[in-house]
Amino acid sequence: MVSMTVLTGCSTEEADGQNVMTTSKPIILKAQMQTTRTINDLQNTDLSTAVTVGVFSLSDENTLLTNGDNAAYMTDGNGNLTASGSAMNWPASGSVSIYAYAPWQSAWSYDAEKTFTVAADQSSDEGYLASDLLYASQTATSQTSAVNLGFSHKLARLALTVTADASTTLTDATVKIVGTKPSTVLTLADCTISEATGTAQDITIGSGINITAGQSQTLYAVVVPQTIAANATLIEVTAGSKMWKYHFTDAKTLAGGKSHSLTVSVSISKFTSTISGEASEPAN
Repeated sequence: MVSMTVLTGCSTEEADGQNVMTTSKPIILKAQMQTTRTINDLQNTDLSTAVTVGVFSLSDENTLLTNGDNAAYMTDGNGNLTASGSAMNWPASGSVSIYAYAPWQSAWSYDAEKTFTVAADQSSDEGYLASDLLYASQTATSQTSAVNLGFSHKLARLALTVTADASTTLTDATVKIVGTKPSTVLTLADCTISEATGTAQDITIGSGINITAGQSQTLYAVVVPQTIAANATLIEVTAGSKMWKYHFTDAKTLAGGKSHSLTVSVSISKFTSTISGEASEPAN
């Protein structure tokens, strides 16, 4: 609720039963990626313009600012964020704590549990970006400067290189990650996520894939951090009536904030094989 009281250029806002004296100065937000990826340029140094950012803003009394409960902000690809609705204004005094994430989840609110689920189809940029959970937080006091938000990737990225051996050609193939739990819960205050939850599902990371003999193609997907059991099938490649299955020989942890470069080799003479590769540094 917004009061019509005006006092030396300020208004009084009510949130959660408390009053926050605000100015008419909008809070300007800037965004950049804190960590970069050397491959797959989606959200490398800047957030994608296809992604909407969600923002929670609180005063130093831990009170939500008006328009600060999961506000949606649009990105321009150059680090500028623009409110899709009414902008948030600076309080008359004290600091502001900003908690931001992407992609925006319309059902989230400050007091509710924030469950995030990756897309089951990540064979397109749209599905990939819908799964790439980003987070940033900042406490600011200056009303004259923009609040700079440095976003980091919270989940695990897989960069899977599929190689067809010299005797094998893949035509109209489908590549899947199988048996991973798709969900996690984000805690705003300390930037943590829970263990993976939900019923295990398959994630399509490539469809209509054509790879000639001796050639390779790299596909990308985002999964919730979790440990994959030894000898459990993680990757499936299907082409026509043929299916290849791939596993780790030892248990492997797909860690959050890291890019895992993995390789599988497709051979017409071998339909079950192992996955090679490890998590890369720095974090993705």
